[in-house]
Formats: sequence, structure tokens, C-alpha cells
Amino acid sequence: MKTPRPNSLFFIFSAAVFLLHLRLVPAIAKLQLRRPGPSQEDIDYIHSSCQNTLYPETCFNSFQIYADAVQQDPRQLAFYSILKSLRKTKSLASYIISNVAGYEAQIQALYNAVNQIRDSFTQMEKLIEFDCGGESLGFQINKVQTWMSAALTNIDNVTCTLVFKDVEPLKSNVCDRVTTVKEMTSNAVTLVNNYANMI
Repeated sequence: MKTPRPNSLFFIFSAAVFLLHLRLVPAIAKLQLRRPGPSQEDIDYIHSSCQNTLYPETCFNSFQIYADAVQQDPRQLAFYSILKSLRKTKSLASYIISNVAGYEAQIQALYNAVNQIRDSFTQMEKLIEFDCGGESLGFQINKVQTWMSAALTNIDNVTCTLVFKDVEPLKSNVCDRVTTVKEMTSNAVTLVNNYANMI
């Protein structure tokens, strides 16, 4: 099987992320459907819930603006955490694609990384579909946990230090973004698991 040429890989990257963007628009739009003016109790709930995550500061800073929409509901908090992680993953993929030009030696590694990010998109997209017909709630959440764990594994495989070791400015920027995505996704895993434990 032939290895795709650089130009072909760039086209594949661009097409894949564009299609993912189209699929994510409805999900991302839901993040905007929040009422202003959360109560202090709503904010305290976000803060308390985030203390159980590996990255509580990242968690609280990300979700306090959605406190009123969450309404102290662990299911809603898990839902918003998944969507936020999804947005960050898409942003990382877009950033990688926009910086491919001039780094042809890294294209094959980028191709592998974008494939892993695409897999993460697919896994996380399933997580927002909590209603799975007549299946029991417990079974649905078990599937959500499985998908989210797989997504985190895919993101962990984006080894920016190795991929960009010869292009230091790009490496630093990509690694910062990869770190953010990993933190957001790790927090989402915890919040989903917390909800599952309440059922």
C-alpha cells in the first residue's frame, strides 16, 4: 500500500476536519443555550464537582460559565464536559492542519496524529447521544464510559514531543494544546464516571 504524498495528506487533513466541523455544529451550538445569572449554589456545585477531577482548576474555569445551564445536575455536567472536550480536540486538529505547510518532514507523523484525533472525535460524538432507545440507563452509561476511555487513549497517543522534536516553535505550541485537550478529556472521564456512580 502506498504512503500518501504530502499534498494528498494535507487535503485529507483539511477534508476530515471540515466534515467533522459540520457534524459538530449542532453539538457546539448547545453550549450557547445557557441562561445568564447562575446562583451561588450553582457555582458552588461546579466547584465541588471539579475537586474530584485530576485538573480541578481547569475544570472549574471551563464550566463555571455553564453553572446555570447545568443546574446542579451531574448528567448535564457530564454532557457539557464532553462537548467542551470535543471542541478542544477539534481546535487542536485545526491548529495542526494550519501549520503543516513548511514541515513536510513531519507530514506522515501529522497524518497519524490527525487520525488519532479523528478517532477521538468519533468516540466523543457518541457520548452526547445519551438516549439510546429502549436500553437501560446503566447500560447506556457503561457505553459512554467505554467510549470516553477510548477517546482519552487516542489523545494520549498524540506524542507531540516526538512528532515535533525538530521544529521547536511548533512543538511548544502543539504540546501546549495537546496538554489542554488531555486535561479537558481526563476531567470529562471523571465527571462521566461520577454520574455513573450515582445511578
